[in-house]
Amino acid sequence: MNDRFFEKNSRSVFSVKHLILPFLVLVLIFAAIGISIVSVFARVETVRDREEYIAYKQLLMNSFQTQSDHVYDDITGDLLLLRDLFAGTGESEGAFDRESLIRTLTEQMIESQQSYDQIRFLDAEGIETFRMNNEEGKGRIVTSQDLQDKSDRYYFTESLRLDLGEVYISPLDLNVENGEIEVPHKPMIRFATAVRDEAGNLKGVVVLNYRASDMLDTLRNSFTVESTDENISLLDSNGFYLMNKKDPSGEFSFMFPEETSVSLAEEDEKLWSIVSSGEGTTVDDEELYIYRHMVPSSPNLEIVRREGDQDAGWVMLSSIPYRYFEKTIFPDNPAQKIIFLVVAFLDVAVAAGLVFFWNRRKRDLTAITERNRNLELVQRIAHLGFYTLDITQNVLHWSDEVFQMFGVDPDAFSGNYEAFLACVHPEDTEKIDKAFMDAL
Repeated sequence: MNDRFFEKNSRSVFSVKHLILPFLVLVLIFAAIGISIVSVFARVETVRDREEYIAYKQLLMNSFQTQSDHVYDDITGDLLLLRDLFAGTGESEGAFDRESLIRTLTEQMIESQQSYDQIRFLDAEGIETFRMNNEEGKGRIVTSQDLQDKSDRYYFTESLRLDLGEVYISPLDLNVENGEIEVPHKPMIRFATAVRDEAGNLKGVVVLNYRASDMLDTLRNSFTVESTDENISLLDSNGFYLMNKKDPSGEFSFMFPEETSVSLAEEDEKLWSIVSSGEGTTVDDEELYIYRHMVPSSPNLEIVRREGDQDAGWVMLSSIPYRYFEKTIFPDNPAQKIIFLVVAFLDVAVAAGLVFFWNRRKRDLTAITERNRNLELVQRIAHLGFYTLDITQNVLHWSDEVFQMFGVDPDAFSGNYEAFLACVHPEDTEKIDKAFMDAL
């Protein structure tokens, strides 16, 4: 009894061991198919997400360009209004009223346009004769002893060359007071136009200082941070950073010759050659770059920029690591996680089911084979056999024991009713044939 119990359990253990291998093979096959399908969908989703991201950033860049154009249009409109007022300042008739009007108007401009930092009038020699400062949102007139000589500043010398109706727009740089860069730093753009009398003689230059920090903050804040590694920057036409969200320390480095300048043109010459003109996208081994070259302008005015290549406009540059768009096989979305787990469960369940039915069929075939072997053994012991006859096709089948009883070679037996009658004793042939026919 113990031997039979041991043999039965040994067979069970052996069967379980043989189930594990096909089960694992099927699981791996289904897993490979599932991963391949998921990978295809992940690649499709990666392309879609990348295209949506690019379209969104390009939309933001277009919006920034449009906003900048509107700002420039408003500023140049105010500048030309001031030019007309300053053009009559020196006349004796109504001079006091005009000076009072200029003071009132410039004060109101500063209070209504908080981005206006200074409004000035420089005479033909570059000496300030009027200046209204923005101090904590309020306009404050500067006394005569605090007015400065700006004859050596580039925006004054460039403005002297303007024709009537032209507006000079300076590069975006940091404000300078009394020969020193103002601290805290003030990013500034200066709008200037020549003031001439009716005879066309130069009277001076009116200058409006625009605090570009508001414009830069708009760009900085409008680009929603999708990743901690994402960056948005604004560069001048020489590749120097005017705004760099990720690393502000390198901004306006061209104004500090004693320090190491930070320029994309020097850091990555190949990238700069691509992004410095036009608009589009480019990639390197790790980053996706979206860029746009822009030149803000007033659509209603002829705007002059003469201060070298630095006046040729700006480059907006957005960058994000390419890995941001890579999708993992195991999704992050909760709904996708549930689907993924359900598919994984079905994978295991199908594999287990196939192994179960395969093993069951194998057991059934083994049992049938063993029963046939036992039946043959019983037939040999009892000298019994069996046959089947398909009367429609006249096909006769004998078991091995019948061949032995008749002494017939299975290979020489034709396997039909006539072959059977040929094995019967001649005296019994007619009787057996009649009995068979009667049975039909």
